[in-house]
Amino acid sequence: KGGKGGGSGGSSNQASASSGLLNNSNNNNVRSGMMDPDELIPRVDISSQISNSLIAQMGSSNWKERKAALDSVESILVESGNRIQPVLGDLPSAIKLRLSDVNKSLVRQCLGLVAKLAKALGRSAERAARPLLAPALRNLYDQQKMTRDLVFDLADTWLEACGADALFSDLAEVVLAPKCMGDCRTEAMAWLDRSFSSGALACFEGSGGGIGGGNAAFSSLTASASLTEALKMTAAGVGDKSSEVREAAGKLVGSIHQRFCG
Repeated sequence: KGGKGGGSGGSSNQASASSGLLNNSNNNNVRSGMMDPDELIPRVDISSQISNSLIAQMGSSNWKERKAALDSVESILVESGNRIQPVLGDLPSAIKLRLSDVNKSLVRQCLGLVAKLAKALGRSAERAARPLLAPALRNLYDQQKMTRDLVFDLADTWLEACGADALFSDLAEVVLAPKCMGDCRTEAMAWLDRSFSSGALACFEGSGGGIGGGNAAFSSLTASASLTEALKMTAAGVGDKSSEVREAAGKLVGSIHQRFCG
């Protein structure tokens, strides 16, 4: 089987134990002037483990071989302490094809893998893994709820790692398309509602205080691409033919109002 990397010893164990905390705090630390976590525990270069045989195996006509290749990539991430450099070679292109695999179980595994990649890359995922985002989000059209749930799990991970700009742009393209109806759009409204109400949208941090309060952060936010895309999706939900979608969109409107107007 192609592509599994060897063990990385004590430094890998240390990275694995610390990676969750460091990945979660990386962006906040950089903004606040604290030391970059990458200086404490450098990210691992996995490019030598993305072999030609691994890429070929991921495109095999045998689904078991394709699954083995996905398993190998997951093992590489674990052995690297889930903190990797954005040097992925042909891996994103190979994974992208599996996001529309005829075998739905592999699609679901691949959605989980993209989430793991985003977490392992941190902010660099916005560049290194961006080609995977839109194809992954298009799985919201899938009729199986378990698949759609994995897409929203990925969205949560991407939001935490990279912020809302790329995510909301690609998500809006999916949600505003005619194919997104019924459960797809209802669940998208619910996910946006959770994201606004839970404070998960770090890119909107500090933007409260009321529209009329002269809040500079709010003024700059009103022109941001991510908020524009969020409002487009909300408007589509409010005007949807489905009462369930409209109800979910109404809750989202309330959360947005609370977020910005208090």
